[in-house]
Amino acid sequence: MDHFIVGVTIWSLLFAVYDGTASRPAPWLKGIIFGVFTWLMMVTFMHLAGAEFFGAKVDISTHIGLLVLNLIFGAVLHVTYGFLGVVARSESP
Repeated sequence: MDHFIVGVTIWSLLFAVYDGTASRPAPWLKGIIFGVFTWLMMVTFMHLAGAEFFGAKVDISTHIGLLVLNLIFGAVLHVTYGFLGVVARSESP
């Protein structure tokens, strides 16, 4: 549950800041870049869960699977953020 709450609140707010400041990459690429960033942060702090630094106790397939999941998270976050921006613009007078 904690992982879900952090993903919905903190990472979403950080993505909004990132999306507002980074004008360079294509919109879909922003989500992918952000997904890689969240994966790197997760792998960096895996030692807190007992997997040693950078998840040394975890096999490579787990790392790849987590990367894919974080890329999907970044893409979904971008699509949702873009959709909410369109809805907010259409509802404003």
